[in-house]
Amino acid sequence: MTQINVSLRPSAEAIQKAYGNAGIRDFLGRQIERVSFKIQRMAKQVTPVDTGVLKSSIATTIGLGDLSARVATNVNYALYVHEGTRFMRGRPFMEWGVKFAQLNLDGEIASKLDQHLVKKLTKL
Repeated sequence: MTQINVSLRPSAEAIQKAYGNAGIRDFLGRQIERVSFKIQRMAKQVTPVDTGVLKSSIATTIGLGDLSARVATNVNYALYVHEGTRFMRGRPFMEWGVKFAQLNLDGEIASKLDQHLVKKLTKL
């Protein structure tokens, strides 16, 4: 299975400990969900298409309870398309999806976190 895992570094607990209870966990959960779906969208855009099965199999699973998500495909030949074989060059569609999503997201989450904290802390 070809998959991309999205998680936090530092952990949500460390961030929440540093900033107190300002709704950080819910905010970070929404951001991870948003990033994961953007990766899924971008990966689908660059996935090679023959029958469309591989492209339509790319899905996002949001972790329950913890702040994580997984973008993956369950098609058995996805790894061969992604990594290639001795007869075919690799077409790393999941990796490209992450790179294209990252181009759009760099710095955006940090600025949204700043805005969220300012909004929460001004209410105190």
